[in-house]
Amino acid sequence: MTKAILCDFSRTLIFPKDQHYTGELNVLNDTMKTQPDYRPEDYFELNKEMLDYLSQLKKKVPLYIYTTGILQYEPVFYEVLNTVFKHIFTESEIGYKKTDPRAFAKIANLIDIKTDELVFIDDNEVNLDAAAQAGVTTIKYTTAHADIEKLKSFTSEG
Repeated sequence: MTKAILCDFSRTLIFPKDQHYTGELNVLNDTMKTQPDYRPEDYFELNKEMLDYLSQLKKKVPLYIYTTGILQYEPVFYEVLNTVFKHIFTESEIGYKKTDPRAFAKIANLIDIKTDELVFIDDNEVNLDAAAQAGVTTIKYTTAHADIEKLKSFTSEG
């Protein structure tokens, strides 16, 4: 039974507005912050469809983010995320990279569940493999619509 859902942030819950940008979002954010009058919302957009669904799902199951950087703390994004997610875990807080199965075991322990009661959504196969090695159910992010359908199968909606 699913007792919590853990989401990656970059390219799962937030995307660059420039669809041709293939680099890391935290690097883009750090680079653009040096520009006068930088506004993160000019360069990034939240995945509204997924966040709208998760806003409803949070009534049934606690939601968390596990991410590598700090883009999620930009006020324009954090004020939205803070209403949906119970906690945002970062690699620096957990002490393990997302490529290490111990990261997922630690998060499960911190939220007081077993790893097999956790579902992790990410766009990166290496991170998903690490989560699976820890016993976590995984969903590879493809599109919000497809992933919402997959999530329904792991919750009481499926």
